[in-house]
Amino acid sequence: MATRVSVLYDFDGDTQNGELVVREGDHLTVTDKDVGEGWWEGLDSYGNRGLFPAAYVKVLEDGPPSRPPPAPIQSSSPQYLSISPTRGYDKNDGDWEDEWDDGSSVASDSYSGDYAFSSNNAPRTMSVSRAGTVKKSMNRFSTFVKSGGEAFLLGANQDSTLQSQDKVVIEDSADGIIWQNNPIPFICAVSEPEKKSKYKGIKSYVAYQIVPTHTDKAVSHRFKHFDWLYGRLVEKFPTISVPPLPDKQITGRYADEFIQKRRQLLELWMNRVSRHPVIAQCEVFQHFIKCDSEAQEKEWKAGKRRAECDKLVGSQFFYTISSPAQNLSQQQVEHKVEHFKDFVKGMDESVKTTISRFEEYWDKVARSYRNEYKRFASGFLQLSGSFAPDAAAYSLPLTQAIEDTGRTYEEIGDLCQDQPRKDASQMIDLLREYSGILSTFPDIVIVQKSAMSKLKECQKLQEEEKMEYNEVADVSARLDVMTNCVFAEINHFQRERVRDFKKQMQHFIGEQIQFHQEIINKLQSSLEKYNYVPDD
Repeated sequence: MATRVSVLYDFDGDTQNGELVVREGDHLTVTDKDVGEGWWEGLDSYGNRGLFPAAYVKVLEDGPPSRPPPAPIQSSSPQYLSISPTRGYDKNDGDWEDEWDDGSSVASDSYSGDYAFSSNNAPRTMSVSRAGTVKKSMNRFSTFVKSGGEAFLLGANQDSTLQSQDKVVIEDSADGIIWQNNPIPFICAVSEPEKKSKYKGIKSYVAYQIVPTHTDKAVSHRFKHFDWLYGRLVEKFPTISVPPLPDKQITGRYADEFIQKRRQLLELWMNRVSRHPVIAQCEVFQHFIKCDSEAQEKEWKAGKRRAECDKLVGSQFFYTISSPAQNLSQQQVEHKVEHFKDFVKGMDESVKTTISRFEEYWDKVARSYRNEYKRFASGFLQLSGSFAPDAAAYSLPLTQAIEDTGRTYEEIGDLCQDQPRKDASQMIDLLREYSGILSTFPDIVIVQKSAMSKLKECQKLQEEEKMEYNEVADVSARLDVMTNCVFAEINHFQRERVRDFKKQMQHFIGEQIQFHQEIINKLQSSLEKYNYVPDD
């Protein structure tokens, strides 16, 4: 018989994260009590299925209670600070701006939820506590909880013994906090996409050859393997910007043009990841670029299982960090994080605008300008055709010169049609790549700002003599580790941005110069034809 419960307190669940919205007095049917972390799953009277806090309901036996008991409280047991993080990647695909905070809710010392630009009020705080304890978020879907940031900050136990190769070093350089450089830098070429099939041709797929420069050994992987790698990297590194993969297309996915474009975008993605000092050296990425999923199937699957059993993910990743002491005050840290948040928001808006401008440019040059030059050419050709019947010696050079001008403008039209593929295409690819990268930073900033709010909560408890100094000092030290990770990632992003846009702007302007120079050369050549036309 299904368990029936009565709701004791209003709960404004986040329906997008699979939670129910219920009110005091509602009756629910419980479908799963093993969700974990104090959550149950159930059905409301309308048949909507979702999660709700078990502490907010009472099992019905002799009917609903006439009066709700006191609000539920968390135990003050020392076990409370040992938190097992929820693992797994569940990326929200909504508008990235909705994932940020509005800057005003950070001031709340008890904050434990996510942020939203669209609201000036702090979102629902799903945490309850008693005196002397730090509030743990009950919303296991919050970015702070999913990332493992809360678990680490509150002292979750380290899952495994660290090996020397697991250590990640952060340095304090002249340029600020940075990831230690990869001692063996490399990039990857993605080439030779090959259509293959299995199960006697029933299932088709495309395999791509990946050749790292430091091994010069080709390995073969399908797109689903790239997708698997991406998921592992996102789960492992909570405060590292892992760029999204190119979109997965179903319809027409084996068209040659699509395959070549995907190959190009996968190469951009591989090189972006290969240049990251931390990701490039991690075991799962090294396994991906060194083990062929087809020729070394047994080794590939064994390495894949090892990666899926990796304990140094989420909150455990922070234990691998070796970083300098953070010399900035809380106010300075908050200012730098807020400044970067504003930078990313402004850059995201400008990137989207610039993509639109380049798409307009492509359409105008490849179609409108081409058609205009072709129309121009037809006028000159028609004019020269009308002159052709006059075969006099003094008239023929003029007829030929005007015909050449018409042919020249036809060639210029052809140049216009091809030009955007030379200058605009790469710029659009870069801008779209950065649009994806920028979309990863709201979650990183949320983790950092939520951690700072949690420290403020601890400091407030210390002032009230409800928390020991050494406990707060431990939280502060762990926050420094998280802050250094975020600052190192910010500096890596900014250095990559300068390098990328310098290179791309030089390419674009160089192609523009060559394009216009070629037009000038063609017009100059056509102009010289008129030197052979007699003056009288």
